[in-house]
This record gives sequence, structure tokens and C-alpha cells, in this order.
Amino acid sequence: MIRKRHHKGNIRKRGRNHKNKTRFKMSAGGVRSTVRVPSTLANFLVYTPKDTKEGMEHQQILYYWNPSDPIETQSKLLGLSQAFINFTSKFSPNQPCEVAHYEKHTSVFLEPEPTYWIVMRCTVPTSTKHKDGKEVIEYRDYELDDAALKSTQKRIYQIFKMFNGSFLSIIKSGGEESLKAKLAEWIPRIISSIKCDRMN
Repeated sequence: MIRKRHHKGNIRKRGRNHKNKTRFKMSAGGVRSTVRVPSTLANFLVYTPKDTKEGMEHQQILYYWNPSDPIETQSKLLGLSQAFINFTSKFSPNQPCEVAHYEKHTSVFLEPEPTYWIVMRCTVPTSTKHKDGKEVIEYRDYELDDAALKSTQKRIYQIFKMFNGSFLSIIKSGGEESLKAKLAEWIPRIISSIKCDRMN
């Protein structure tokens, strides 16, 4: 698997001809179909780093979406996110990497407040072609707009803050459980309207 990491400012925009829809074409060699699957929100994570015992890393998680993911999947995303942030910060401490492109997912990282991180991960759009009984899948990560993804992630935080206050102020007044409760109440409402394929 080839992993590509793009630092701040390396933005690629979707062309006008990239449309997320299903198309069917006829060719001399038989029926050839192209099926395009748009990008969707895969995971949304809010966490704060802290010392935990081995196997209890998930205690750092303040909020996690996708509800279908087991705790093992949540902990894995947490670990990968922390490793990526820690690794890239060594090379660019004053300008942290905000977007990471992988083959099947694009992750966006934001530290809206000191020691509080938001990770938003979207699937990469795909184009599947069937010809002569063979299936070829193309991952079209160039269709995702880094600037739009970052803007959406920041807007989610700003909406939450507008109605509830900052993470730190909630912690100060009601503790960590209060912050978890507010995130669980508000974040699903905000992200329910997210369409990753329309962030351009």
C-alpha cells in the first residue's frame, strides 16, 4: 500500500467533470460498466492524550462516531492518529500536518484547544470498472478537497462551541463526564448533514 501525506497548503481540487454517479458504457468487447462510489464520513473522533494502562487506551476517547465500530476499532484509530501526529510534529512543530491521504481514507487532524484533538476520516471515492469478467477499482483521492475538509472540521467545532462553550470551560464547570455528555448530544446532530463528496 502506498501512503501519501500532504502537508498544509498542498491542496487538490475536484475537477468539474468528476461526478459521483453510476454510468454504463457499451464496448466492442462486451458490456463495460463504471460504478462510482462517493466519499462518505467513516469516523469522527475527539480525544485528549493522557497516561493510561496498556489495553485501556480507549479511556482517552471523549467522543467517537461510527456507532457500529467496536472498541478495538476505536482504539486502533486513536493509536494511529496519535502516532501520526507525534511523528509529523517532530519534523514540523510550528506547522503541523493537518491532512493525511491514504489509499482508502483521508484523515483530517485539528487541535482546536490545547491537548484536545478532533480527527475526521472520510472514505476515498472509488471507480469500479467491470470488463470481460474482471473488476478494477480506482481510488480517486484527488477528488477530495483538503481545504474544504479542514473548513468543515473547524465549522463542526465552532458550532459546538457556540452552543456549549469551549471544551476547557465545560471541563472546568462540570468535569470530563459533562464534556462527554455534551459531545454525545451535539456532535451527531452536527455531523448528520456532512457530505464528504460535496466538500469542494
